[in-house]
Amino acid sequence: MAFHHTLRTLRAMRLQRQAFLVLLLVGLVTAWVTWLVEGSIALYVRSDRGRLEVSQSAIVVNAPVEGVVVECALPLGRHVAEGDFLIRLDARTFELQAAEKRAEVASCKAALAGLQRQLASEKAARDAVVELVSQTARTGRARVSAEQQSAEWKRKESDVVLRLREANLASKLEEMKVSSEVNALTMQTALASEQAALDTSTAKTSLRDRDAKITVLERQVVEKENEMALQAAKLSTLEFEVERRSVRATTAGSLIDVVTCTPGMTVMPTSRLATLLPHGEVHMVAFFKPSDSVGRVKRGQTAILRVEAFPWTQYGTLTARVAEVGTEPRDGLVRVEMNVAKQEGIIPSMHGMIATAEVETERLSPGRLLLRLAGQPWTEAPVATESSAPPSPLEAAR
Repeated sequence: MAFHHTLRTLRAMRLQRQAFLVLLLVGLVTAWVTWLVEGSIALYVRSDRGRLEVSQSAIVVNAPVEGVVVECALPLGRHVAEGDFLIRLDARTFELQAAEKRAEVASCKAALAGLQRQLASEKAARDAVVELVSQTARTGRARVSAEQQSAEWKRKESDVVLRLREANLASKLEEMKVSSEVNALTMQTALASEQAALDTSTAKTSLRDRDAKITVLERQVVEKENEMALQAAKLSTLEFEVERRSVRATTAGSLIDVVTCTPGMTVMPTSRLATLLPHGEVHMVAFFKPSDSVGRVKRGQTAILRVEAFPWTQYGTLTARVAEVGTEPRDGLVRVEMNVAKQEGIIPSMHGMIATAEVETERLSPGRLLLRLAGQPWTEAPVATESSAPPSPLEAAR
C-alpha cells in the first residue's frame, strides 16, 4: 500500500517538473521573441581620425620683414590680449626719417597758415577796392551831373541875355560875359567827365591788381597743400614701416609654440616666430569615410569620444553632439564637427588632443538587425532616435 502511494507521489512530482520545464521554456521563448521584436540596439559609425580643436584656427606669427630683434616677449604659454606686444625689430632708421618728415609737415602747415592769412587779407582788401570803384563811379557821375546842370542854367541865362540884347535891354559886355561863362562851364563838364572816367579806370586797375595777387596766393596755397599732403603721405609710410616692425597679437589667446628669441638675432621675412591659439570653446573635428557618414551622420546626433592619451577603459569617454556635417570628401574623408559637452572628469578638453568619435546613427530592433544582416526586407518602421527627435532644452544648451 505504502509502495503504491510512493509511486503515485513520484509520478506527480515528475509531471510537475515537466510542466515547470515546459512553462519555463515557453517563457524564455516568449521573452526572446519579445526582445527580438521590441528590443532596441544602437548602431554606431566610427571616425577614421579626429582632433579636439578650438572654434578658431591657430594663428601663425611670422616676421613681417628682415630685421634685427631689439625686444622679445615670447614665453611659451603666455596669455595675451588683442594688441599685446610680442616682438620688436630695429626701426631706428625709419623713426629718424619719420621725425624729419614730421618737422617738414609742421613747416608746411605753418607756411600754409601764413598764406591763408595773407589770402584772406587780400580778399578783404579786394572787397574794399570793389567798394571804392563803386563809390568813385557814383562820385564821378554826381560831379558830371552837377556840372551839366550848371552849364544848362548858364545856357538858359545866355539865351535870356541874348534876347535882351536884341531888344537893346542888355549891353554887349553882358552878352560876352555870359557866353564866356557858358563856355567855361561846358569845359568844366567835359573835364569832370574825363576825371570821373580816369578815377574809375584807376580803381578798376587796382581791383585787377588785387585779383592777380589773389590768384597767385590761391595757387601758392594749393601748391603748399599738395606739398603738405605729399609729406604727410611719406610720413604715414614711414610710420607704417615703424609699426610694421612691432609684431602684436591679432587676437586674445595663448602662445602654444614659440622659437628661441634673443635681442640681437636676425630674422628673415616670413620666419615663424610663434603660434597663437585664440581663446574659445573646444570642439571635436572628426573625419569619416563617405560611405559611413554621408546621409547617416546628421546634426543633433550624440557621439562618444575616446581620447587617445586617456584609455577609455581606465578614464572613460567624453560626450559630444554633432553640430555640422560636410558632404564633400577631402583626401577621401568627410569632415564632421561636434560640440563637446561640458562635464566634470579627469579627461581635460584641450586643443590638439587626438581622439576618435563614435556617432549613434540609428536604433533597430534585434530582429530587424538580423534580417538586415541576412539581406531580407523588413517592413517595420525604425525606432525614433535622437537625430530624428528635437533635442531637449538641456541638450540644446550643451
